[in-house]
Amino acid sequence: MQIDNILSEKKLTVINITIVVYFIAIWLIYIYQIDFKIIGVIAELFTVPYLIGQVAFTVLSLWYLKRHNTTLLFKVSTVALIICSIITMASFF
Repeated sequence: MQIDNILSEKKLTVINITIVVYFIAIWLIYIYQIDFKIIGVIAELFTVPYLIGQVAFTVLSLWYLKRHNTTLLFKVSTVALIICSIITMASFF
């Protein structure tokens, strides 16, 4: 099974935007010091998978961008994911 059959531009765009929105939401929760237990539990459960997905889908999006003629929305979502990845990884250091 080829990866082109699994991945489409629309799926990658939705995934990229979802990852970016998740990390923006986590940042806003931190900035506004929202302290509900359920939000903390959800954030703890999803942060590591989203970090792994962030790296994986950044690579996949760049690969897809290189191989296909894409729309502006896909390019914007890829750039947003790259910026989000850089900021997220920089926050560890």
